[in-house]
Amino acid sequence: MESPVITIKEEDVTVSEPKPSAVTVSLKSVLTEVAHSDVANQLCRRVRPLLDQLGIVTFKKHQAIHILKADAQRVKDLGAGLM
Repeated sequence: MESPVITIKEEDVTVSEPKPSAVTVSLKSVLTEVAHSDVANQLCRRVRPLLDQLGIVTFKKHQAIHILKADAQRVKDLGAGLM
């Protein structure tokens, strides 16, 4: 009796960086929840390198910086700590 033939098919798997879409929010809108608008503007300019160091992905979209909604609470906490 012959044993069944099992074929394993290899598939190309590519992992890409998340794309900005409905799952992103503007960094300024998140920071205005913990600071006044003027202060949030200043923080937006200065906090992006810190976010990158913490592993929080940022996106440039419509001339504004956006983050993933999943990271919004971490950014709020960070913004509150910088105040």
